[in-house]
Amino acid sequence: MSYLPPLLRKAKAKGYAVFDGDADFDLNIIGVRNEISHRKPDLYADDMFVYWKQSGIWRCFNAAMTTTPGEYYLVHPMRPSEGCAVMAPGQYRGAYKRGLHKGKEGLRQRKAVKYYRDNDRNSTLDLDPSNLRSGIAYLNIHRGGRSERVGRWSAGCQVLRPDDMDFLVEICDKQIAVNGWETFTYTLMEEKDL
Repeated sequence: MSYLPPLLRKAKAKGYAVFDGDADFDLNIIGVRNEISHRKPDLYADDMFVYWKQSGIWRCFNAAMTTTPGEYYLVHPMRPSEGCAVMAPGQYRGAYKRGLHKGKEGLRQRKAVKYYRDNDRNSTLDLDPSNLRSGIAYLNIHRGGRSERVGRWSAGCQVLRPDDMDFLVEICDKQIAVNGWETFTYTLMEEKDL
């Protein structure tokens, strides 16, 4: 049995697919929602990890991100009658493709993901299982701002700071160039699962 980074071992133990073959740039894109985000979702307090092999050696990129909407959209949802979308933990195979989000390069949702609708209009997450849905809610992976606060940068998307998003786009483009694979799997895990 060959070496597998600890986070990928955790993902595999949850039954998620892990791309650990011989191909270079076969990306494992994982978001980790940290406990603080349930109480203070307006911060870049979550983590993104991207693991891939290059010439048989594991590489890892790690960056701060948010997996939750900014406080503005929790209080003022884009769909007032439904509430703000909050992605549910899970693995979404081939759910993303390179594309634009508000004119900037990122990853666009192309297949259904699970998400909650938080409609209590306060600044904490309400992840009520009775409000769990599945579909295309355009929960993209894109760039945000440079400040500590998420603000209006996320209405439910997975958001990284600009330089980190630029690097993610760069390695996604390498997966496409090296392998011809144009779709990307995104896995969202909870800190408590680690």
